Amino acid sequence: MNWIKEIPIAHRGLHSNDSNIPENSLFAFQEAINKGFAIELDVRLTKDKQVVVFHDEDLSRMCNSSNKIAELDFNQIALFQLFSSDQKIPLFQEVLDLVDGKVPILIEIKSESPKVGEIEQSTLNTLKNYSGEYAIQSFNPFSVIWFKKNAPHVIRGQLSSSFDDIKMSPLLKILLKNLFFNFVAKPNFIAYEKEGVAKKRLKNLRNKNIPILAWTIRNEGERLKVDSFADNIIFENFLPQN
Repeated sequence: MNWIKEIPIAHRGLHSNDSNIPENSLFAFQEAINKGFAIELDVRLTKDKQVVVFHDEDLSRMCNSSNKIAELDFNQIALFQLFSSDQKIPLFQEVLDLVDGKVPILIEIKSESPKVGEIEQSTLNTLKNYSGEYAIQSFNPFSVIWFKKNAPHVIRGQLSSSFDDIKMSPLLKILLKNLFFNFVAKPNFIAYEKEGVAKKRLKNLRNKNIPILAWTIRNEGERLKVDSFADNIIFENFLPQN
C-alpha cells in the first residue's frame, strides 16, 4: 500500500476539465502516466453490462445529452465525444491496457444503491489479469463491504464527506459522514473531502496506521492546509511536487 501514501493521485486523470484534455479520457490518463502520477478514475456499467470509465450518472455535463450511462449499450455510448473533443468514453479495459502497470490506479466504484454486486463483480472480472498496482474506493459502504467479503486481497477505501449538497435522510448522512460502517467494511484507507480531514475521528484512524487521503486539492495552498492531517492527496488543476 505504499503508493497510497506516497504518489499524488490525479483526479480523473491529469485533465484540464475542458475539450483540450477531458476528465476520465485516455488523453488525461496518458498525461498522468507521462508525469508519474497515480490515476483516480470512475467506473460504471452500461445497459449491456460493459464497464466504462465515466463519473456522472448521465451524459448531460460531458456530452450534452440527457441519456444515462445505464440506459445505453456501449456501441451507443461510443458515439459521444467528451466536451466536443476527439476523446470518447473509454472501456475500463482500454484504460488498463493503456496504463499497463506504469502507475497505480485508484478506482472509484459508482454505486448509488444498497443493492451491490453487479458493478463490483464486473470490475473485479476486468481486473482479473491485470498485474499493475490498484485499489478501489466508493462512497457506498455496501460496495466496500462487498469487496471485503468477496475480494479481500483488493485494497479498499471508504470515500466520505459532509454530504452537505446531497439529498438523503439526516440519519443516513450522520452515519456516512462519521464512517459508521467502517466496523463492517474495515477499509484499508479513508478518502475524505479536504474540509473534513482534520476531524478527530480521522486523526484516531491515522494513529492506527489507516492512511488518510484528502480530496479534491486544487492548488498548493489547499495542499499545505491538509498536509499535517492527510497522508496523500487526490488533486486536479495544478501540478504538485511528486
